[in-house]
Amino acid sequence: MTPISTDGREGGSINAYGTATALILLLLIGLLLIGGDRIRPRVLGFNCGGVEVEAGQSQQLRFTFSRPMDQDSVENGFTVIPPEEGGFSWTGRTLVFTPKMAYIPDCEYWVEIVSGEDVFGKPVMPYQSTFTTGTNR
Repeated sequence: MTPISTDGREGGSINAYGTATALILLLLIGLLLIGGDRIRPRVLGFNCGGVEVEAGQSQQLRFTFSRPMDQDSVENGFTVIPPEEGGFSWTGRTLVFTPKMAYIPDCEYWVEIVSGEDVFGKPVMPYQSTFTTGTNR
């Protein structure tokens, strides 16, 4: 049996459900807009994380982020230990660090991104990783 509205038309309760659903969705969208996005950007991948890099090479380090980043702020928060001079470039959400010199043989390197922001000003989650270099052959 089809529901009948108070004015005698069919489908009255269906319209009420549709209106209620639309109001709930509008309320949720409003709360999201007021509260904002609370998920912080983070590093999704690092090409050398936990691996051995060939000694005597100057392999690029690539970090892929979850969001578009403010490039200068991330570069300022980037550290390599032992220190390595190099340059930065970006491809989309990927930061590329290219060292000027070859890596030291038999060495453990630490890389950190301890500060930076996405393009909306949200601070990046701090990131740390290591890689090692093999013996020079």
